[in-house]
Order: sequence, then C-alpha cells, then structure tokens
Amino acid sequence: MTHFIQNGVFHADPNPGNYLVLSDDRLGVVDFGCIKTVAPTFPQQLQTLFCAHLAHNKDLTREIYAQLGVIPKVILEDSQKFDSAIAPFQSWIILPFQSQYFDFGQHPNYIGSRLMDSLQSAMTAMDNTTSDFVMFDRTYIGILSLLIKLKARVKMQALLDAAAPTP
Repeated sequence: MTHFIQNGVFHADPNPGNYLVLSDDRLGVVDFGCIKTVAPTFPQQLQTLFCAHLAHNKDLTREIYAQLGVIPKVILEDSQKFDSAIAPFQSWIILPFQSQYFDFGQHPNYIGSRLMDSLQSAMTAMDNTTSDFVMFDRTYIGILSLLIKLKARVKMQALLDAAAPTP
C-alpha cells in the first residue's frame, strides 16, 4: 500500500502463482506482466476516500467522489440520494479496517456480500469510471480473494496508517 500511495504503481495481477514467500517472510512478486501506473492524484484520493469512509465524513467522501468523477452530479448534489446510494458500500468497504486485525477466515463471504441487493444502489450510482479505478478494484478484489482463501488475519488499519504521509 505504501508503494502504491508514494509511487502510483501497483501489481495488478493478484493470483497465487505470482508470489513467493521469501525466507525472511517477505512477499516476493515474480510476474510483472500486469503493472498499472495511475494518475498522480489517484493514490492519495483513494487513501483519503477510505479514511473518509472510516470517519463517516460524508462531505469529504462526496468531495473525493466528485474529484474522481465517478458519481453523477445529480446524486452528488442531493445529500439524501448520495447518502442512501453510498451507505451500503461504505459499510462493506470499511468492515476490514474497523479493528486492529481483520480475520478473513471468519468472513468467507465478504466479497460475495458486495453483490447483495443493498450494495447494488452504490454500484448503480456510479456513472463513470476510469481505468485507474477499474484496475484498482480488480486488484483489490483479487487480493481480498487471496486473503479469504488463506484465512489470513491481517492488520488492515496498519495498511492505511503506514501509507499516511509523514508531517
């Protein structure tokens, strides 16, 4: 996450065959066939968006979605429409970040719950997207899938904290 926030580049093909666990328990990436370089502002916007969702800061959340250009102006300008469209997605996206550790083994249906009817309102509220957003989403869901298969217990909060800019 820190590399993505600082450099705007990420490995966008998260499948088990592309990683090695090194002798010192670091993760090694062995296939660089799908690398995505994003717009310079995208990583910070995404980090701010995650943090705004976690803080339930509706104004900042709306501002970042407006900057990203993914939600129509008619929804952004109507607080009630925006809140009802985003609330289910917000609940879903922040779940792993709400405690120090998130045990993906205890949440095997986490990704599937994204497709529930209540989350469809957020998906249909999106009017447009960018290749940055599409590739990040693809990669994020792929990584979450791996973590679920591994029944991993992950310090999700630490990912956002580690990527935060230093004063």
